[in-house]
Order: sequence, then structure tokens, then C-alpha cells
Amino acid sequence: AATQALGVGVFTPLSWMGRDPNILMRSFYLSIFPFALAGLVTGYLLTPLQRQEEVEIAFTVFIFFLFWYTLRGLVTNHLDVSDTDDDDVPPSSSVGKPAVDSDLESPAAVDDVEEVPNEVSPPSITQEEIESMKNEALAAEKKAMDAESTAQELTERVDSLKKNAAALAQEAREKQTIAASKRKIFSTGPSKKAIEAEKALQAAAKQRRLAEETQKQLDAKQAEIVQAKAQVDRLREQIEQTELEVAQAAAASMEKQKRVEAQKAEEAQKAAAAEAQKQALDAQKPRRKSKAERRKLKFTKKQYIIYAISSFFGGVLTGWIGIAIEKITFILLTYVHEVDVVAAGVSSVVLTGFLSQFAFFFHGACAPPGDGPGPHWQCGLKWADNPEGYVYGNVPYKLWMAVLPGLLCGTLFGPWCNAKIGPKNVMIVFLVFLFLDIAENVNDLFF
Repeated sequence: AATQALGVGVFTPLSWMGRDPNILMRSFYLSIFPFALAGLVTGYLLTPLQRQEEVEIAFTVFIFFLFWYTLRGLVTNHLDVSDTDDDDVPPSSSVGKPAVDSDLESPAAVDDVEEVPNEVSPPSITQEEIESMKNEALAAEKKAMDAESTAQELTERVDSLKKNAAALAQEAREKQTIAASKRKIFSTGPSKKAIEAEKALQAAAKQRRLAEETQKQLDAKQAEIVQAKAQVDRLREQIEQTELEVAQAAAASMEKQKRVEAQKAEEAQKAAAAEAQKQALDAQKPRRKSKAERRKLKFTKKQYIIYAISSFFGGVLTGWIGIAIEKITFILLTYVHEVDVVAAGVSSVVLTGFLSQFAFFFHGACAPPGDGPGPHWQCGLKWADNPEGYVYGNVPYKLWMAVLPGLLCGTLFGPWCNAKIGPKNVMIVFLVFLFLDIAENVNDLFF
């Protein structure tokens, strides 16, 4: 009590008010301190602690509840552990609730929808390959035309050779006829006409051989023409089929692109509707006040009764075991009025310091004779176990004076350390100490 009277009752408020003058809530102390003090006086003077084990069990259960409350508040963001005074933080009532109805997608959900690709897969035949086939068809067609021109020339040549051969054969027959008539008349050897007829026959035979060779060339060229035309027809058919496939692929691409655009438009419409509904719901929700506004406590009748009863029993526990009320008021301030953890924590421990000053007075002034300097007043209720009405538990003044310098340094260092570490990390350290406190109490009680 003596240490807390100066440590958190004097040094702590002075060090914190130098950093944040509004950290201590005046309305909180004016409303709660009388009930807490009444509970402290009741615990010290009217109902002294008789069965300490039962109180420790109840206190351990309460510490476990505080551990669960703080852990849940950090996980769900119910506790305000920010180091800024923003007004746009959503109220705790909206924590864990969806921003929009379940049947409407939120904008984030719309963003998470797997988008259909804007471009479809191109056909297996490219435009360059189509152009290559067209060029090949043109080359085959030109080749066929050249072959037809050559065949025409060969046909004309065959006809010419056949005509020449026929003319030479006719000439040879005429000459043979003349030569035969002369031979009957003169009965001499071969005449000049007979020799000329023989030469004409040889020339006709040569022309027929040339005509046959040319006919073979013509037949080969015509076969080449047929092959070239077949290749042209095949390439044209392949080009037509490919162009049809490309046209179908382009039509499918356009259709798919239209579906993609329609789906995107529908998703955008859903996102706009979800955003509009979210804004409408946000507009209907009560805005959580700023830190400064929340520190100006205003109590309804029901809230005042809850604070009064809780503070009274917290004061009784503080009178019995030295602590407890700061944890009760911390829960009330952060849950009922959503006060930030820094103001709630500092205000609560300073309240413990104020109560410790009265406890320090009771221990110093109402101690039994021989226990400290006195004045040894009989302050408490006289009953069987305490017939004189003293408050037992002397104040170790020498030890108290020895720890005061370190206590002062610690309270000066505390606000700076909180600012550097951050309120959230401080609350995590607080959870660790709560867990260790629970473990120690369980070990002392049951093992």
C-alpha cells in the first residue's frame, strides 16, 4: 500500500500528465472513487479478510477472465490499442460482422473472382501460313499455265510434223508413180524421180519419228498439267477450309469477348451495388467517437449502477489483497465506454494508487501499539478475532524509503517505454504477466 500510494498514486499521474494532460478522466474519478473508497473501508475496517484461500480462488478466476477478455479484445480488435486519435475507426459492435449481406458479394470478393482471359486462343493455322499456301497455289497455277502453253506449242508442232510427213509421203508416192511409168518406157535403172521419191519417203519417216517424240513430250506435259491442276485444286480447297476455320475462330473469339465483357460489366455492377450497400450500412452504423470524446465519460443509469457495484466490490478486494479494482475498472472502461487501453489502464492504476493512500493511512495510523510509530488509533470494527479494532500489517518504512528512487525512475520511464514499444505490444506483455500470475496462484492453491 505504501509503495502504491506514491508509485501509482503520485508519480504515475504526474509522469503521464506531462505527456498527455487528458489521460486521467475527471468524470471517472468523480463518479467511481466514492464507491471504491467505501469498498476499501469496508474491506479494511468492517469485514477484514478471514478465509484468504477462498478469496485467492475467486481472484484467480477473475484474473483468468481478464486474461481471456484481453486476449479476445486484441484478436478481434475490440480493444483500442492505437496510438493516434482517429475518428474513423469502426465501432466495436461491428467487429467480426460482415460489411454487407451474405447474398451480395463485397468488392473484395468481386476482386477475388477468377477473371476470364480477355483474349481467346488463336487458331492453329496462322495468317502467315495461309499466305504461304496462297503463294504456293499461285506458283502451282503458274506452273500449270506454263505447262499448258508448252503443250499447246507441242501440239502445234506435232500437227505440223504430221502434215509435213503426210505431204512428203504424198510427194514420194507421186514421184514413185512417175518413176515407175518412165521405167516401163525406157527400162533403165533408177531414175532421178525414184531417187527423189526415196528421199521424200525417208524425210517423211523422219518427220513421223519427230512427231512421235513430240507426242511423247506432249503426253508428259499434259500429265504435268493434270498434276499441277490437281495441286492447285487441293491448295485452293485447303485455303478455303483454313479461311473458314479462321473465320469461325474469329467469330468464336468475338462471341467470347462479348461474354467476357458482359461478365465484367455484371461483376462491376455487383461490386457497385455491394459498395453502395456497404456505404449505406456504414452510414447507418454509429460512428465510434474519438479518443478524446470517449474519455469524457457519460453514464446512463444502468451503466452508473454497474460501475458503482463493481467499484465497491473492487475496493473490498483491494482492501483484502492490495489489488483488483484496477482490473475491474479496466474491463468496464474498455468494454462499456470503449476507452483506449492507455487511458483505461493509467486511470485504473492511478485509482488503485489513490485507494492505496488511504490504505497506507490505515496501516500507519491504526496499527496496534508496538507496530510502527503510531498514533495507533482503533479504526476497525471490534470483533472476536480483533477485539481492539486495529489494522494489522506494519509499514516497512526503511524498505519503503529505499525503493522510492527506483520507483520514481520507473514511473518516469514508463510513458516513454509505452510510446516506443506501442500499446499493443504492452498489452501482449500484460497478457504474459497475467498468465504467469494465474500459474503461480494455481500452484499455490492446489500444489
